[in-house]
Amino acid sequence: HSPPAAITVLWPPADYVRADWSDALQTLAEAKGSLQRLGTTILYRGPAWNSSLKTVDLSMVGPRANTGRAVLTYEASTEIDYLRGVSLGIYEDNTWSAIPQSEYTAQTFDLQPQLALGRNGGTAQTLHVTTYASHPVLYTAYGLNTLPDFASAVDDAYLSNPDRLTDYQLRYTTDYAAIGDDLAAYDRYVYDHYLQIPEALQEPLQEIIDNAGISAVSAQEAAAMWVRELGTYDLDTPAVPAGEDFVLYFLTQSQRGYCVHFASATVLLMRALGIPARYVTGYAVSGPADTWNAVTEDSAHAWVEYYDPTWGWVPLDPTPAAADTPPAETVEPDTPDEPDEPDEPEETQPEETTPDTPDTPDEPEANDPPETWDEVNEYALKIKEA
Repeated sequence: HSPPAAITVLWPPADYVRADWSDALQTLAEAKGSLQRLGTTILYRGPAWNSSLKTVDLSMVGPRANTGRAVLTYEASTEIDYLRGVSLGIYEDNTWSAIPQSEYTAQTFDLQPQLALGRNGGTAQTLHVTTYASHPVLYTAYGLNTLPDFASAVDDAYLSNPDRLTDYQLRYTTDYAAIGDDLAAYDRYVYDHYLQIPEALQEPLQEIIDNAGISAVSAQEAAAMWVRELGTYDLDTPAVPAGEDFVLYFLTQSQRGYCVHFASATVLLMRALGIPARYVTGYAVSGPADTWNAVTEDSAHAWVEYYDPTWGWVPLDPTPAAADTPPAETVEPDTPDEPDEPDEPEETQPEETTPDTPDTPDEPEANDPPETWDEVNEYALKIKEA
């Protein structure tokens, strides 16, 4: 007698041969399970030059297509220009890479460098970020004054997101504090590591500086302005030809590109001028304070941080104005709750009302320290000219 159909389904006969499509289906199911376990971590990677924590291969940077893909929303107590992600310090063979962690951990610093500007407290501001996918890095405003329990500082480069949070709040201040002698040991580390230039580029870069007439006085602004005026912003810029250096090719031949090109060239020119500088990625943002603002993949951005012994790391953007910053779009964070019953808004009201709104009018009271990065740059220039 043949076995009942139900038993045949559960326990196939010994001579049963699995069909090829069955193996393929099982493989597909296993792959789907793996994707589900990974969750949102793999849903968004973004441009390669804006998603790596350790290296950026500039030889792979070619035409950039805008996608409009939503990445995150944020609400800040003040208007901010950047959501800072990661900084990289070594340029070699058309690649930006991280300074070896062992070189940082071998040092002892009295103060976490990423908290230097905001360490004196001042008016507390809040940055609230909600991402549509899990990211390994926490995006921050400048002037961070506390390191939350859920964050982990990775050297002086970025804040990691070990729990892969998609909703978090950070505290910052616009009442910047001069560093003074608090980071003397860190100063030495900075000058030892953030002036690195490949030997083959040192002479060509110096020749460019001499021909451009870039003065050592206010050199950081002069270098950024010269690069900004030299290059043409072009998202369709092709990849650098084989055998060419990414920065030199941009400065001397193509003279076209987007934020990656402008930022990389400015960092190396600053270093050639004796100014510690590094390459930074994240998002260029614009939007009103105390409002949820949408950020898309098109706002992925690269810029420069240069080191000033008075203020620490100061952001500077050599890319032509607003080229990588699409118009801000405000969003309603609780739109999924609109169809709910009338009693539902009671649960969403805390999200719609920003507790730090009263802090915004207090900003004008901080008259002594600079309140914007333009003022910091202007102040640093006055010190250098004095």
